Amino acid sequence: MLKNENLCVSNVTRTMDRDGGVEVYLNGRKATRVGLFDVAFNAEAVRLIGGGILTLSREFGLPIPIIKKAMAGNLFIVPPSESLYFLFQIEELEADLHVEIPPMYWRFASPVGMVAELAKCA
Repeated sequence: MLKNENLCVSNVTRTMDRDGGVEVYLNGRKATRVGLFDVAFNAEAVRLIGGGILTLSREFGLPIPIIKKAMAGNLFIVPPSESLYFLFQIEELEADLHVEIPPMYWRFASPVGMVAELAKCA
């Protein structure tokens, strides 16, 4: 298993819901998609994300643009954890991966009412 700080090969599953949408789960827990512009990251979060990308690139010889493309639009919160996760697949590796951003490194950028609505969804 690849593990480097907050970068892990993980058990990410995707299922179709009754409306034809895709539901995402991390280790059996339902994930709720979060918009990248709905959160604010501090410098340590940026370091974790960048470090995860560089580690994948080095470990597997993948170009950085392929990794970034796989991560795009795949930011989630997975209750009861307060961390954010990039949950993504790398087809070239046939692997599900996640990069965890612990709660002390991010906050919701949305107004308080929006945060309450997201918490209800989770």
